[in-house]
Amino acid sequence: LLGHTLDAKYRLESQLGIGGMGTVYRARHLLIDRPVAVKVLNPRFVEDEAARTRFQREARAAGRLQHTNAVTVTDFGQTQDGYVYIVMELLEGRTLREILAKEAPLDAARSVSIMLQVAAAVAAAHEAGIIHRDLKPANIFIVQRTEVPAIVKVLDFGIAKLAAESLEEDDIKSLTQVGAMI
Repeated sequence: LLGHTLDAKYRLESQLGIGGMGTVYRARHLLIDRPVAVKVLNPRFVEDEAARTRFQREARAAGRLQHTNAVTVTDFGQTQDGYVYIVMELLEGRTLREILAKEAPLDAARSVSIMLQVAAAVAAAHEAGIIHRDLKPANIFIVQRTEVPAIVKVLDFGIAKLAAESLEEDDIKSLTQVGAMI
């Protein structure tokens, strides 16, 4: 999809990563000339109602969060040619998984700083009625800028569970399935 423009707004410039549900691209919001990240649902899931619902749930869950340590979702859509996407803030840095692979073990002060920020994001999610359910080093992103402390961002609410009181009856039934391991 490189070079493709979604809804005449988001031009996909480079691939950032591939996950179970889709591919994340560095993109440019053409109307305001700002770099963003766009997660596009894998085409094999577009016809799968459960996968589309899960992807929409990710967008809705992440969109409800307004916290420094949670990735900010700014848009969600489906193009006329069938691409389903989520638009997020573009982050520059590395995942905790990448950092651990190269720098482990981390010193205690750095570890505590990272975990306090992760805990703050998880607490904010819980206050918003969201349970992440896939918290792992690959979904923890460290934004490191010069002259400022590292900022931790929790990513990928792809299998987030929204609290029952905030969902419609049909959504509640589809959150988990008998025999599914998470």
